[in-house]
Amino acid sequence: MIDEAVDDATGSDIASRMIDAAVRVPFTENSRLAEVGLDSLTLVSMAVACAPDTDQEIDAGALAQLRTVGELRQWLRALAGGGEPG
Repeated sequence: MIDEAVDDATGSDIASRMIDAAVRVPFTENSRLAEVGLDSLTLVSMAVACAPDTDQEIDAGALAQLRTVGELRQWLRALAGGGEPG
C-alpha cells in the first residue's frame, strides 16, 4: 500500500516513476497518452497501483478523459494522495 504520493528517500513521486517506467519514447507533459503508447489497460493498472486503499473506487470516466502525460501525472498524484482526482 502506498502511504504517501512522494517517496521521501528519492524525492520522486509514484506517478512520475510509473509514467517513466511505462513510456519508452521521449515525451513532455503535453504529449498525448496515445502517442507515447499508454493505452487504457495501462492507465487502469497505474490507477490501481497508485490508489492508497484497495477498496478505493477509481472513476473510469475521469480516467478516460485524460489526454496528456501532464493530466495523467496530476490525476495519479491526487489518487495516490488519497484525494478525489479531478
